[in-house]
Amino acid sequence: LSVFFAGISGSSTADAASQGKLFIEAQVKEGYDLSFSIAITAVSAVLAVIIPPSALTVLLATLGQTDVTDLLLAGIVPGLLSLLVVTYVIYLIDRPEIRETPQAAQIARDELAKMGSITRDELVVLGTFGLALLLWMTGSVTHLEATVVALLGLGLMLLFGTITWDDVLGERTGWDTLIWFGGLVGMATMLSKLGMFKWFAGYVSTNVTGMEWLPALVLIVLLYTYSGYLFASLTAHT
Repeated sequence: LSVFFAGISGSSTADAASQGKLFIEAQVKEGYDLSFSIAITAVSAVLAVIIPPSALTVLLATLGQTDVTDLLLAGIVPGLLSLLVVTYVIYLIDRPEIRETPQAAQIARDELAKMGSITRDELVVLGTFGLALLLWMTGSVTHLEATVVALLGLGLMLLFGTITWDDVLGERTGWDTLIWFGGLVGMATMLSKLGMFKWFAGYVSTNVTGMEWLPALVLIVLLYTYSGYLFASLTAHT
């Protein structure tokens, strides 16, 4: 599910927000510890950093003047491997009490029958997400910014009446993500244009050159870790 939401949003923040809203409460109701449920959500949301259309990958490609599509495609295999590792570790930490569910297929068929056939609004949402993913993946060809694609998807759903403007205004979590996340990424972009990152990288490189590899590694890791406190976003930090 985290991979699915990551493929839609491209943002760890949005991934965590969507999962938290849906799954944390459900896990707690099933008897899981609140801290454990939050930890699973936080760890699995990090997969959005790797899985296309990762906003962080787009930012890295832009800053590094690298083809966005190539970098997004390069993240598929590491992202899927990370998914398998995270799933297996969670399985080892908290093994499920029920490991065989031969009736699961029948239960799923019964529930699908109760839901009925797919509706027009559901087809519109599915088509909009598919179009957005396609445009994100082909950004280097179409030259459409990720923000433009997202607004296009929103406009289509409003146009077809799948959602209303009141629905949009009611998504407080989404607006929080847009305002704070967008501001942080914009700040990181401006710092890059002003040459702040190149100056800092050159300063660190000058002082690290000639050091033994282990002290140099420790120093770089510490600098990366503690510089993260200047930003509330992994994308802006990177």
